[in-house]
Amino acid sequence: MLAPGVFLGLVWPRANAAGVLAGIVAGYLSLLLPAADAWWARALPGWDRGLLAMAVNAAVVVAVGLLTPSRAAVPAGS
Repeated sequence: MLAPGVFLGLVWPRANAAGVLAGIVAGYLSLLLPAADAWWARALPGWDRGLLAMAVNAAVVVAVGLLTPSRAAVPAGS
């Protein structure tokens, strides 16, 4: 679950710690919750659940990165 956050942290300046943490939590929830497992089985049968959870993780990292102010926009000393 660290791979999406590490990769995006290296290549995308808007990736931040809050996004990585939210992505890890969302990825694990989408992997481990029984209701999510049943939904994945219906929506995308035959797909690997781990890769789907990592895709959810990456999507959440990107969403949080876009919704939070960029590091360049934060004034120095804050």
